[in-house]
Amino acid sequence: MTQLVPVLSAHWDEKDSFTIEAYTRHGGYKASQKALAMDPDAV
Repeated sequence: MTQLVPVLSAHWDEKDSFTIEAYTRHGGYKASQKALAMDPDAV
């Protein structure tokens, strides 16, 4: 059986888990940054 991995609550125990800095530290906005670096036609 596969083990479930918490997604929404994975970083709740961090004191700054609600900040944008914490979100980006854990990979947040990577797709947005990639899209902004691309040509508009490539997006």
